[in-house]
Amino acid sequence: MSTEGKRSDRQDTLDNALISFDKACTRWRKLYQDAVRQLQLSREVIDRSATGSTTQEERKNAETLEREGKHQSQLEFYPYRYFASEGFLPGYNFPRLPVRAYTPAGDEGEFISRPRVVAIREFAPQNIVYYDDSKIMELTYGDTADVWRINRGLKNSQERAIQGVYKLEENELASERLGQGQYILFWEASEGGAGVLSQILEDKNALQKLASEALDICHFTQPKESCSQACYECLLSYRNQFDHPLLNRNLIRPYLERLTNSNIDRHSQGNSREAQYQKLLAQTDPNSDFEREFLAELYQQGIKLPDSAQMLIPEVNVKPDFVYTDAKVAIFCDGSIHDHPEQQESDRIQRENLKYTNIFYVLIFRYDEDWRSQLNILNSF
Repeated sequence: MSTEGKRSDRQDTLDNALISFDKACTRWRKLYQDAVRQLQLSREVIDRSATGSTTQEERKNAETLEREGKHQSQLEFYPYRYFASEGFLPGYNFPRLPVRAYTPAGDEGEFISRPRVVAIREFAPQNIVYYDDSKIMELTYGDTADVWRINRGLKNSQERAIQGVYKLEENELASERLGQGQYILFWEASEGGAGVLSQILEDKNALQKLASEALDICHFTQPKESCSQACYECLLSYRNQFDHPLLNRNLIRPYLERLTNSNIDRHSQGNSREAQYQKLLAQTDPNSDFEREFLAELYQQGIKLPDSAQMLIPEVNVKPDFVYTDAKVAIFCDGSIHDHPEQQESDRIQRENLKYTNIFYVLIFRYDEDWRSQLNILNSF
């Protein structure tokens, strides 16, 4: 990268420092608001109990919530650790915060900390976490040891069809039901995964292989008389324990048998991108060829297209040329009309209002600069 390019990146960082800082505080504000709201609600219940408007049980619960709220307020809002966890400060001694669940114990309480990848499973809604504040064992650690391990094979296979066909470890692939259970989301849970999901799409016979493997796992290839509906060798596991009464391997057999004769027919997603491109093209300023040239370059390079063009931001009465709504990024494509001093002063006022009043990232691309080489910044939003 050239010296000029590095200087430009540094300048962008400085220009957007306030915006980045504001966004880094979003989660902190939410945590603080939740803690304050919990304290207020619990205090209201306690105050009403003085007039006999609440039961003894309600007052007791409110006092517990009040203690938890105070305890959380004291522990969660340590600024250096928080901003380090959000990537805004160097994390030399402030590692990324784990997810914590508060467990009351009498008049006191304790937070159970888990790494985020573990917490998303253990602290999920309706899960039961068994936790004891008393010591039940003592562990002795040795720095070095000789370990002999003999692999006698798996006694009970817990793998499902994708894991079985593609020889994945249990934690490499994760799945979750969406909606009312009619959708299943799969994702590769480990960093630097094997790319197995993309392999499935590339092999038109992949579903045949997966269905055959699933039929075998569910004891249809080699029947298991002791498994009537489901067992821990086919469908049951610790993770789906709440669904055990609903699982019945016999219900999926006809569907799996149909899949053994299926092929994958891939349909391009280009039509939706084309429709978005045409919509934006129609929204551009009719007098600005540069806007359409800029949009065409985004389309050809495969960069994510903006959400809208010429959208008015009513709070500051500014209309950027393009906007990424969720990321709050406003793009201005400055043609030759923006060379006039009066126009430049008007631009400066409008864009500063947009940046500092409405907290938008403001990106400016000029017709007389090498703007094509700067488009890669859009990939970061």
